[in-house]
Amino acid sequence: MYRFFVPMKKIPRTTHQQKQVHVVHGKPIFYEPNDLKLARQKFMANLARYIPDEKITGKIRLMIKWCFDSKGKYPDGTFKDTKPDLDNSVKLLQDCMTSLGF
Repeated sequence: MYRFFVPMKKIPRTTHQQKQVHVVHGKPIFYEPNDLKLARQKFMANLARYIPDEKITGKIRLMIKWCFDSKGKYPDGTFKDTKPDLDNSVKLLQDCMTSLGF
């Protein structure tokens, strides 16, 4: 079993879905806005120290716990029910993990 915890201040709330498209000479060009680039860089930098020595093969189970600051509006330990939703938050993290060879 491979476990690790990545403490981060200000967890990125930007999601993979925020990619943009720009048309050049009639062809769509997809790009990442700056906030998405910064979020990707932050995840990659924080995950880099946990890259396994050998690539993980076979079936895996990924458990993610997001711990956001409570700003007085929600008591500590309550569930987050605001944007971004879980699917979109996890997609960017999983893409970064895949890029790094997890």
